[in-house]
Amino acid sequence: MRRATPSTQALLAFSAAARHLSFTKAALEMNLTQGAISRQIAALEDFVRAPLFERLNPGLALTLAGASYLPKVEAALRDIETATLELQAFGGQPNQINLACPPSFASIWLMPRLTAFRERFPSITLNLAPPVWTEPMPSNVDIAIRYGAGTWPNLESHYLFGRENVAVGAPSALAPKRPSKRPTNQRRNARQTPDPTRALQGKSLLHHAQVPDAWPEALAALGIAEQVNGYAGPRFAQYTMLLNAASAGFGVALVPELLARSDLAQGRISLVFAERVTLSRGYYACYPRARRSGSLEEAVTQWMEDEARADGAETQLENAQ
Repeated sequence: MRRATPSTQALLAFSAAARHLSFTKAALEMNLTQGAISRQIAALEDFVRAPLFERLNPGLALTLAGASYLPKVEAALRDIETATLELQAFGGQPNQINLACPPSFASIWLMPRLTAFRERFPSITLNLAPPVWTEPMPSNVDIAIRYGAGTWPNLESHYLFGRENVAVGAPSALAPKRPSKRPTNQRRNARQTPDPTRALQGKSLLHHAQVPDAWPEALAALGIAEQVNGYAGPRFAQYTMLLNAASAGFGVALVPELLARSDLAQGRISLVFAERVTLSRGYYACYPRARRSGSLEEAVTQWMEDEARADGAETQLENAQ
């Protein structure tokens, strides 16, 4: 059965003409004559049985059909281009990993470990992509870093870090040096650490837009949900933004401890109270269950688990000192 697929040349001509709204400029881009572009567009319109452009005097305008068709065509052309470049670069060998992850995870936690990754996997190219939440996971993504409870259908989910959170603010805030090792429902002596209710009094709570229940969950764990409104306060799209807002004195941010560690060490932020709060969600490395045992995805995920586990061991050692 013949596929209902136009020629690639016609789709490229349509894309160029739609971007420029000009057959002349599209012809210059593609190194063709204006007549050749016009014939390609006419053949495409005949194939799809719908007009894609309104011929104006001067210029062009997309029809409703053309405007609807364009983004899908451009996405398909980008996929073809990416697949071709990958084949040219790697010869079809499985020596690359496409990792989709949130920006804060990538910039704060993963980037400092890229050299360690290259040492562990010298022949593997690591490509970073924006996070994906769609089901099923896109075929061009090998591993996805997701924030949640780790219960995504049809995915192997391996916990990395993120459940242990700390409240941070500007260095001027009252803050002890290290978070407590004790459970959140056990308080240190009031002479050693500020009471969380007092520490949060008069301060704006800063929220992650995709984790709106983090502060309410933390306040419940601390036993002060009735004293502090955990839903009030501005929201930010990334943990990096939260950390920057906290360091600027805009309020108190609740962030995964490992993401806050560098800024704490540099003195950009301080702990507002000593207790570390354990939440129900964190960062997980996920890949489809259909991937075979011993796959590259499994090996890279294990490396990330080992790195995260080492971070946790360092945190425990710091707290014990």
